[in-house]
Amino acid sequence: MHVFSTISRFLRSEFSLFGLRTATATFVAALPAYLASSAEFYVAYRGAWAIVAIILIMNPTAGASLGSVLFLTAGTVAGGLTAMAVWYVVDQKVAGVIVLSFVVFTIRIVPRKKKTDGRFVLFDTGFSTGTKGSSGLLI
Repeated sequence: MHVFSTISRFLRSEFSLFGLRTATATFVAALPAYLASSAEFYVAYRGAWAIVAIILIMNPTAGASLGSVLFLTAGTVAGGLTAMAVWYVVDQKVAGVIVLSFVVFTIRIVPRKKKTDGRFVLFDTGFSTGTKGSSGLLI
């Protein structure tokens, strides 16, 4: 009987509710990939990034989640603008993009006095690879 009460207490805990919320949000974001009518759209517009964003953004409290959203958005915008600057500064030459991207990336991850969360640096850097989308625009 003790096992059942322990399991029951755990399932009513904050941690279980947070896990359920995260799992539900991830399931809802992934659902279009499994529906025949929307699978092609989901892949074409990189819907899997919604799942990655949900996992990175979700926090046990609403305030912490909002802070994560704002931080992630600012990092993505900064990464995109940096990638565009690198792409056009070297006149769209691949070798120049590689060298200048290395320099910019090194500057961005130099340790600062204030401790930062490295997962966001790597996450927004992944968006700023300087590749062209199907419309020809830098993404």
